[in-house]
Amino acid sequence: MSIIKYPKKLNPLLKEAEASTNQLPFKSVVLSAKDELLHELQVHQITLEMQNEELQRTHAELENAKQRYADLYEFSPVSYLTVSHEGVITTANLSSAELLCEPRKKLLGRTFSHYISCEDRDHLHLRIMLAFKTGESLHCELKMQSADNSTSHVFLESKSNEVDDKPSLLITLTDVTERKRAEEATQTASQYSRSLIEASLDPLITISAEGKITDVNTATEKVTGAERASLIGSDFADYFTDPEEARNGYEQVFSQGYVTDYPLAIRHVSGKVTDVLYNASVYKDLKGNVLGVFASARDVTERKRAEEATQTASQYSRSLIEASLDPLVTISAEGKITDVNTATEKVTGTHRTSLIGSDFANYFTDPEEARNGYEQVFSEGYVTDYSLAIRHVSGKVTDVLYNASVYKDLKGNVLGVFASARDVTERKRAEEATQTASQYSRSLIEASLDPLVTISAEGKITDVNIATEKVTGAERTSLIGSDFANYFTDPEEARNGYEQVFSQGYVTDYPLAIRHVSGKVTDVIYNASVYYNANGEVAGVFAAARDAEQALTATIFESQEGMFITDANAVIRRVNKAFTKITSYTSEDAIGQNYELLRSNFHDKAFYTKKWEIINNTGMWAGETMAKRKNGEIYPQHLSVTAVKDIKGIVTNYVATLTDITESKAASDEIKTLAFYDILTHLPNRRLLMDRLKQALAARRRSGAVLFLDLDQFKSLNDTLGHDMGDVLLQQVASRLSNCLRKGDTVARLGGDEFVVLLEDLSELSIEAEAQTKRIAEKLLNELNLPYQLGTYEHRSTASIGATIFSDHEKGLDTIIKQADIAMYQAKAEGRNTIRFYDPKMQEIISNRVNMERDLRQAIEQQQFQLNYQIQVDSSGHPLGAEALIRWKHPEGNMIPPIQFIPLAEETGLILPIGQWVLETACAQLAVWQKNAYRKHFILSVNVSAKQLHQANFVTQLQEAIQHNGIDPTKLKLELTESMLVKDIDSIINKMNTLSKIGVRFSLDDFGTGYSSLQYLKKLPLSQLKIDQSFVRDIVVDESDLAIVSTIIAMAHSLNLEVIAEGVETEEQKQLLIDNDCLHFQGYLFGRPVPIDAFEALLSLR
Repeated sequence: MSIIKYPKKLNPLLKEAEASTNQLPFKSVVLSAKDELLHELQVHQITLEMQNEELQRTHAELENAKQRYADLYEFSPVSYLTVSHEGVITTANLSSAELLCEPRKKLLGRTFSHYISCEDRDHLHLRIMLAFKTGESLHCELKMQSADNSTSHVFLESKSNEVDDKPSLLITLTDVTERKRAEEATQTASQYSRSLIEASLDPLITISAEGKITDVNTATEKVTGAERASLIGSDFADYFTDPEEARNGYEQVFSQGYVTDYPLAIRHVSGKVTDVLYNASVYKDLKGNVLGVFASARDVTERKRAEEATQTASQYSRSLIEASLDPLVTISAEGKITDVNTATEKVTGTHRTSLIGSDFANYFTDPEEARNGYEQVFSEGYVTDYSLAIRHVSGKVTDVLYNASVYKDLKGNVLGVFASARDVTERKRAEEATQTASQYSRSLIEASLDPLVTISAEGKITDVNIATEKVTGAERTSLIGSDFANYFTDPEEARNGYEQVFSQGYVTDYPLAIRHVSGKVTDVIYNASVYYNANGEVAGVFAAARDAEQALTATIFESQEGMFITDANAVIRRVNKAFTKITSYTSEDAIGQNYELLRSNFHDKAFYTKKWEIINNTGMWAGETMAKRKNGEIYPQHLSVTAVKDIKGIVTNYVATLTDITESKAASDEIKTLAFYDILTHLPNRRLLMDRLKQALAARRRSGAVLFLDLDQFKSLNDTLGHDMGDVLLQQVASRLSNCLRKGDTVARLGGDEFVVLLEDLSELSIEAEAQTKRIAEKLLNELNLPYQLGTYEHRSTASIGATIFSDHEKGLDTIIKQADIAMYQAKAEGRNTIRFYDPKMQEIISNRVNMERDLRQAIEQQQFQLNYQIQVDSSGHPLGAEALIRWKHPEGNMIPPIQFIPLAEETGLILPIGQWVLETACAQLAVWQKNAYRKHFILSVNVSAKQLHQANFVTQLQEAIQHNGIDPTKLKLELTESMLVKDIDSIINKMNTLSKIGVRFSLDDFGTGYSSLQYLKKLPLSQLKIDQSFVRDIVVDESDLAIVSTIIAMAHSLNLEVIAEGVETEEQKQLLIDNDCLHFQGYLFGRPVPIDAFEALLSLR
């Protein structure tokens, strides 16, 4: 037992000392008490020495720690100060001196408040005093003023401390000047942004990711009628008339990051609706996380109304233009056609798509004259009645009068020319015939030896012949315009005779005397009659004078007119040479014969009885009759018979004057024919048809009908047998139609292969009238279906008939014809060789079609189309490429699928520019993919229309698109349909082979639904067959569809062709296809057709 007691903390040292003594070289003996005490003292000494070493080591470590702390304090980037109870700085590190711009020597001993800004000094002093009193720590921001008078913002923290048993504060200063400036700048920017937001007249809102409103401006309150407090936190979509559409737009913002000009309508709490266009984009935090959406709305209510009004006006104008029977065109400042109507297509024989963009002058027989007229429009602003001639592609020429004027933009800049043409071909022919007749008449007048004059209703001479100049001695220029009575010895008597002409329409053998300027007087007998204008009004008087002193015989033989004299019994006594020339009867043949020698059987007995009655009562008769020549030929003549009486008033002779009017009557008939009849078929033309239709409406008797008839495939006949055979067919059609109609009905030819039948006197009951019309129309169809003999060819033709019923004059003439025309086009649309009655819905369909065609043209100009891409994958789900599918983003906001506009584009030829755009866009996308390591293997499928493929330059266009975009042609696949391979298959194969040689691939789309034939499959350079979705849809439940699909797959493999199935929507369908060795797929199971951004996003998920 140890005698010395040690503290417990020395136990480890004690054990260590004991261990040391045990190592001494002592023998193991039993120690006495003295020795044991000595041993313990030795242990104690060792223990003390070891304890001393431990204390020295601890002291050294403490000194080191103190030095490290001093260095940390001194060189710390944080400013440290120690402040005494009196507020004096007692210690400071280097950072403090740097912060306060003061050497440390000057810093120590100064009051801390010396460096505090004036506005914070008193407040901080109180806080420091309170900290000394309570021992609490300080935490505050304040502004400090350095020795160089610069200011800085610091964050102060303090902790109570004691130095030499005296209270002090250890203060830490953190410089937050930059942060403070950033906060102030942020606050300023925020206030500026807020001011802008509030100043905006457009509604502005922020929306959370959950669709809740988080902030609004005053304009939003106004447009909704709701206060800011109620708006914030509510669902943003609830303030629109169509919340679902609003949410769709919101989702679109999240999917693509923004939307622009998104059409919506905001409903005010009062019910008022405001049309707006929304622009919106997402906003994010610093890490790129989407926090919500910032959206603005622009009030477009007035603009929308204006646009609707403009669109209505535009549609109205377009309808007027299309309804016009005259060709209408707009021409650019460069002379290129920018728009046409249907009438222009008809008169040129050229399709609208070919006309637009071409030189307008090329369609005239004289292009240079056409350009002269165009320049005249630009120099004067307009031209009227400019004569030109349009050449049809068939070679037919149409004479027209052009009216044209410039049109301008809102700034008055000339944009181009608007021109209309009026077909004056028939009028021109009539005018030429009239001119010929007029020249003929003039020749007769000038050849007359008798003075002939025309006199106006006011008694002024308007025309004379040479004989008049001779008998008066006055020149024609002085005669014309002068008073006719002044040339007679008794002007008053001359005027009496003139008035007599007006009162009874004529005078004969009116005795007067003409005074020559030399004074010589010539006794004459005047014959005169009134003549009328086109309106049937008396325009003036035509008068002829015969020298009364000349012997009757001499007069007869000198006359250019046929003349003969009879005795009182009408036995011919004398004739002149003109009589023989006209009738072929010589003087020997005629003299001694009764006047009846010339009578034909054209007139009845009553006609001749009436004629002689007039002669005996009035002394004369004049008019047109049909006479007979010596050879029996019947001819028209103008006959004038005058009774010659003696002093007692007894008839002694009859003097007759006759003129052969065959030529003038033929000219008159020709004029009438040209004006009212079709030259080729001799049927009434449009003018006569419209006149008869007008009369039928005005009569208001019973119902009537109009049939509009158009021959089917007439153009093919012209193209194959020629226009001569086409004319023969039209003549035979006209004959058949005429023979089928009832008495009183009218058949007219409008032009080309268009005929119109006017049926009158139908039943007053609309049902019966329609039944009657249908029976007649069916009769016409049956007759027209019979074979035609065109020279050596037997030809069969059919017709399409449109019908409309009318019963009163409420419908306009043009409206009735247009309705029948619309019904005819409906008959053609429903298969031809049929009859269709007008239905108002047809008008709506046509209007919609016209509107869509107009919008489609605008869509091409403004590139409103976009390509959506539907992924194509293999059996493992790996992307192989895509099919490009066109969509039309209509300006009204709706997306139009191709099924709604591609058929119209095909019909109008607009598919050509659309198809070219698709190919260019697809090639551009392939160029983008080729630069991407993950996409460069993609193959892009593009649908090609039949019209594109049949273009002569299709191969060239595609090659240029490939070269222009610099793509690998092996990555482009053209999809063809089976129906495209029926017509002109050899030409198609040649084009496919040309493209196949440069690497372009071909896929046969919708295989199995059309004209499937192994005969052409083995000839075509195909690389793939596509199984139509109609077979895939029911493959799981329909064994027949499964059998068809497996057959197509087997056939494709046997021909070394790839096979892909479209319309795959379920895993079951996919697995069945895999089981049958179809390993490529397309359908909703893998992805819908989406825009390129969404398509790329879909790919990034795979």
